Amino acid sequence: MTKKPLSIGELLAKERGRLKSLQAGAKEAESTLYALKSLLTEDLAATVQGVAIREEGRKLEVLVYSTQVATRLRFALSEIQPSVESALKLKPGFKLTVQVRARPSSAP
Repeated sequence: MTKKPLSIGELLAKERGRLKSLQAGAKEAESTLYALKSLLTEDLAATVQGVAIREEGRKLEVLVYSTQVATRLRFALSEIQPSVESALKLKPGFKLTVQVRARPSSAP
């Protein structure tokens, strides 16, 4: 005897707690990204693709697509470190990691 597949409404109701947790995480990531971008110059802000706070505020990870931009960003963030700590609620002396990822290809 096969089970009847669950409807989308039933799946969402069943996973409501997990879904809310994922939504909260996405909102937090988005607000962190906007907060960091607001502290940077317009040209640097445009290059930041993602940001995450790790290790309970002791580590800031920033995602960019170019090693050249990563270097510029490291210098810029070191110059505004107190503002970054305050705006993102990081621990004093947080560790900064700038990761470079390949830009997604537009070809299929």
